[in-house]
Amino acid sequence: MQLLKWSRELGLRLSWSMLWGFPGEKDDWYEDMAAWLPALEHLQPPASLPRVRFDRYSVYHEQARRLGLILFPIGAMSLVYPLPPAEIDGLAYFFSTEPGAGPLRYVQTLTREMEDSAGIQALAAAARAWRAAYGGGRQPVLVMDNRGDHLQLTDTRGCATQPRHVLAGLAREVYLACDAAPRRARLAALLPPRRRSSSRP
Repeated sequence: MQLLKWSRELGLRLSWSMLWGFPGEKDDWYEDMAAWLPALEHLQPPASLPRVRFDRYSVYHEQARRLGLILFPIGAMSLVYPLPPAEIDGLAYFFSTEPGAGPLRYVQTLTREMEDSAGIQALAAAARAWRAAYGGGRQPVLVMDNRGDHLQLTDTRGCATQPRHVLAGLAREVYLACDAAPRRARLAALLPPRRRSSSRP
C-alpha cells in the first residue's frame, strides 16, 4: 500500500495484480480484505485479480513438498515435447496441481474455484468498485497539507466520514511517522519525545 501511496504522490502509473489461491489460505481472509478496499480507492487499483501461478524457481516450486503441493507440468508441454513425464518435468516452467491440465481445464478450474469462494467473489466485486471509483470522472483523493503545527487532510473517498480533518499534537506526529510505514510495535520509537508537565508542591 505504501508503494501505491508514494506512486500517487510522485505521479507514477503502476500495473499490478492482486493474487489469490495461495496454499493454506482461508476464504474469509478475502472477505476481510474486501471490507477494507474502499479505504484505498484514492490509490491506483489492481489491473487484474489472477490466481497465483506455480512457476519454476518460485518458492512454491522449490519448496513444493514442504508446502503440501504436488506439481505437474502444464498439459500443453506433452504436445510440444513427445518425451516421458520425468523429462518434461525437467523442461517445464509452468506447473499445475492437476496432472495434464491444459489451458481449457485450467480456465474451468479457475472459474469453479471463484464460484465456490465467497471471499474471492467479494474481493473481485470490491476490486471492480475500486476501479470504477478511480477511473470514473474525478479521482478520489486523500491529501495532506502540512501547516507547521497542524495537518489539514482533504478526503473525498466514498468512505470518508467528513471532507476535512485537522490533526495536531500527538495525532499529527503519529500521522507523519506513518509515512515510513513502520510496524505498529516500532511506531512509538519513531515519535519525538514528549515533554511531561510537572507541578511543584
